[in-house]
This record gives sequence, structure tokens and C-alpha cells, in this order.
Amino acid sequence: MPEPDGRVQLLMRPHAVDEDGTPSRVRTQVFSFSPLEVRALVACLDILPDDDAVP
Repeated sequence: MPEPDGRVQLLMRPHAVDEDGTPSRVRTQVFSFSPLEVRALVACLDILPDDDAVP
């Protein structure tokens, strides 16, 4: 949900499960982006080839 100033929060977690199969204890990080930054991120993602997509 956008913040009052139009910024958007993105929650990122490196992975949900550790290599041994146990739930990850790595904390979720919160990043806040302006509308211009969001457009730039989407533009970067849009040019990635499908085989580079992260599942």
C-alpha cells in the first residue's frame, strides 16, 4: 500500500527455507521506493530474459 507521500514499501527476504530445509531465520527487510524509483525498477526487470527470472 502506498505511503502518504506516494512511496511504496517492498518487503524482501533472501529465502524462506535454509539449505538444510529448516525455516529461514533471516529477517525480512523493508525498502521504501518513490514512484520514479519503482518505474525504474520495473523497467530493469522488464528487460531481463525469461531464463534469468528468479523462481
